[in-house]
Amino acid sequence: MRQPRLLFLVSGRNVPSTEYRILPFISGLRKAGFRCVVASGYPGKYDSNDFLGWRFSQKLKRLSFWSHLLRAKVFRPDIVVVERELFDNPTFDLEERFRRVGRHMVLDVDDAIFLRYPEKFAWLCRESDLVLAGNPNLVEYAQQYSSAVQLFPTVVDTKLYPLNHREPDDELPIVGWIGTDSNVAYLEQILPALCRSYERTPFRLRIVTGKESSVADLRKKSPFVEFRAWDSETATGEIARFSVGIMPLPDEEWARYKCGFKLLQYMAAGRAAIASPVGVNQEIIQHGENGFLASTETEWSNGLLRLLEDAQLRKRMGQAARKRVEEDFSVQSALPKLIDSFQKLLEQSKSG
Repeated sequence: MRQPRLLFLVSGRNVPSTEYRILPFISGLRKAGFRCVVASGYPGKYDSNDFLGWRFSQKLKRLSFWSHLLRAKVFRPDIVVVERELFDNPTFDLEERFRRVGRHMVLDVDDAIFLRYPEKFAWLCRESDLVLAGNPNLVEYAQQYSSAVQLFPTVVDTKLYPLNHREPDDELPIVGWIGTDSNVAYLEQILPALCRSYERTPFRLRIVTGKESSVADLRKKSPFVEFRAWDSETATGEIARFSVGIMPLPDEEWARYKCGFKLLQYMAAGRAAIASPVGVNQEIIQHGENGFLASTETEWSNGLLRLLEDAQLRKRMGQAARKRVEEDFSVQSALPKLIDSFQKLLEQSKSG
């Protein structure tokens, strides 16, 4: 009997949407009887080859996807899964060609790509047999163009976050943040609250990100900022050293469509978190049970101080946070739903 065939067109193995929304499911899908091929452009979607430069790197990416298209015609996928988009630009000619190769097309979206390329996003939704949207706001937006939109949250693999409620014996508690260099600026909006909290209860603000230069401005303004280089091998270990995780966001359109991944990372590690009540953060955090939502300087400062000064509260909220992730935002809980969605598409092919 022919195995159902899935072709995943992804941004690159170091791109978060690939690393967290596609790759964690491949092993489980294969065990469930699917034959899976993962194809990405080279260099990755947001990268360039130093020797070729940006312009010629874009041409190389196109060539690599053309080669994937030729392979796809031989592979004959039952379902082509497009992660977000093939290129970070308005074009969708290659997506259109891949659409004709597979019996079905699935669009996986975890960000507001429609704010940059609305016509492209509308086409992708209309042409897809299923749209997997990472949060309720994305679901609502995509439903303008498709009736086949399904909520499929960004999730974490809890097996990568061994639960240890005992915090490291550091001299001072650690307030932690993890993310990309470009998002370090979000911490500026809560800096007054951090400084206010520090005056009463000293702590270290540990920023885990790509480049040390991205934290230079914060270091000039506050004495408690630390940098740790992000590394895929050590990131979960860094989070395990946090006493509290934080996720400030501006209440802006782009931020409202984010999927709250760093918040889920903190919670998977059994760490209480404080976050801005923007977008899906309001769905993930149950205020006062597994973390705090904070909008104002006073709310941020009060929430931080409550957690920093009460180890038992941190532990209790951390346990509730881990349970929340295990039940609703883990690879283990999401895999059966993804398998079911793909199987239903295949059944449509048979009945059609």
